[in-house]
Amino acid sequence: MDEKQVIIDFERWIMDVLDVPHAALNGQAPCPFAKQAWLKKRYRLVITGNLARDLAGTAAAWPADCDVWIWVCEQLLDVKELSAVTADANHTQLMPQGYIALEGHPQIPEAVLDCDMNQGQYCYVIVQPLDKLARSKIVLDKNGYYDNWPRDMYDQIVAARETC
Repeated sequence: MDEKQVIIDFERWIMDVLDVPHAALNGQAPCPFAKQAWLKKRYRLVITGNLARDLAGTAAAWPADCDVWIWVCEQLLDVKELSAVTADANHTQLMPQGYIALEGHPQIPEAVLDCDMNQGQYCYVIVQPLDKLARSKIVLDKNGYYDNWPRDMYDQIVAARETC
């Protein structure tokens, strides 16, 4: 896997999808904070051959200048395996330490009405601090960002981080 190409692909996704306002999100971008974190280089993007091990150590290695950590899997994992590894890391390591991991996979739909937010190429996990996500949610709620989200997607992505 070519790390430079992965970075190019993620940047393209952030700029061309996650930063583009959409009617399904009441005129907001799918991830209105992604571009800022990317441009300010407040992210880590690392290719991993052992996702379970690397997720387990993420909180302890979290740099002060980081808003988001992206683990990109060298191999395309099975959807069930990716979900199981992510859920285990969340419950045993990340959430107790104030972080949450959310998986992305070409076969996992991530759509609100006609707004498709899926990266589409890679199997990956994004880790973020829970406190930053809580503050962001307040802003997004005020603007109706979640109004059209399917209930199951909301429960998996948003409500899950409020259960710790």
